[in-house]
Amino acid sequence: MGELRIGQVSSIDYANGMIKVLYSDRDGTVSKFLPYLSLNDEYKMPDIGQYVLVAHLSNGSEAGIVLGGYWNKNHKSAVSGKGVYRKELSNTKNMAYIQYDDESRSLVIKADNMQIGNLGSTITFETSDSRILNFSDFKREVSSRWAVHARIGKKPLKQFLGADTDKVTFTITLDARHGIKPRRTLTNIENSLLTGTPAYLVIGGQKVGNGKYVVTSASETWDEIFNKGELVRATITLTLEEYPV
Repeated sequence: MGELRIGQVSSIDYANGMIKVLYSDRDGTVSKFLPYLSLNDEYKMPDIGQYVLVAHLSNGSEAGIVLGGYWNKNHKSAVSGKGVYRKELSNTKNMAYIQYDDESRSLVIKADNMQIGNLGSTITFETSDSRILNFSDFKREVSSRWAVHARIGKKPLKQFLGADTDKVTFTITLDARHGIKPRRTLTNIENSLLTGTPAYLVIGGQKVGNGKYVVTSASETWDEIFNKGELVRATITLTLEEYPV
């Protein structure tokens, strides 16, 4: 039969998701690199020195898999309670996490820098303690192309030609008080428009549509300017069109 052991993480192979385990109850024996169990393809390696549970296989003590850490008086969750889910995203507690409370039905996602998405390298949408750049009034138009053939005494006949290019519009508020440099951001957008540079539009880690987009128009409103001409707040509405290849 196999054997379950408790040991401490001795060294970590981050690239391959494997660790060596020190067994202090076995005269300081250190295992070879063992695979660290992946749950639903999540990647989060333990800390050096953290206690882990290891399942060694019956065909030898060198073969096994590290099942992961466990809670004890020296390794406690930052929060606890019935109906509470907490996922630490950092090895430093309270640095970055996802937390849900079943009773209050509240979801909290914490990170110092939360990237919402981007339009290539032209714009990065994010919220953090030092920078806020988001969009509003996001609209996407998906349509198809049809030819219409007139017929005597009958209704026109439609013929499907294929998909049309997607169109996206949204509005961005650029505010210097939120860590944004309005003039520089406007210049970046204008350069993208005038050079016709195609880029992927990514929201929430997923590409919008099936291909890249180009900025076809930009409508700017300079909302607030200081007395020396410094642009403090501006609003820009962008129109993007799909760039099929």
